[in-house]
Amino acid sequence: MTTPVWIFICAMLGSFGAVAAAGIMLVLPERLMRWLIPHLVSYA
Repeated sequence: MTTPVWIFICAMLGSFGAVAAAGIMLVLPERLMRWLIPHLVSYA
């Protein structure tokens, strides 16, 4: 009886993890470039 609950929780966490990973992959490069470019310019 508890198995469907675990499947549901795992599916929810899995979908949330996929959305979070997609959001991180979209947001992180922009933040990283914004942080990295001034450092590269200051070193150059």
